[in-house]
Amino acid sequence: MRVSSKVLQAVIAPASPSDIRLLKLPGEHPMVYDITRLRYIEDQPLSLERSHLPAYLFPMFLTRDLTTPFYTMFERAIDVYVADRMRFTMHHSGYVRLSATHGSAK
Repeated sequence: MRVSSKVLQAVIAPASPSDIRLLKLPGEHPMVYDITRLRYIEDQPLSLERSHLPAYLFPMFLTRDLTTPFYTMFERAIDVYVADRMRFTMHHSGYVRLSATHGSAK
């Protein structure tokens, strides 16, 4: 089974109040990477995925190939993010949200 992604948006943006609360973001004006991808299986659209990642934990993240699975990047990176807790929210429309609580760099 072939899984692929198309990046629809990848920006750095001010964290929303829910991002700050759920991700326990420090600082007065925290930022997140706001990444929206269309996910495919065998070239058929499967889901619209939106990820908010703490910008301070992922230096230069937007310079990476965002079509690859994020977990693969985290495993291979020197600056791996170790989360205390991961949370996926999947809605009936296929929208998936990934949240991670504060961890430490490895």
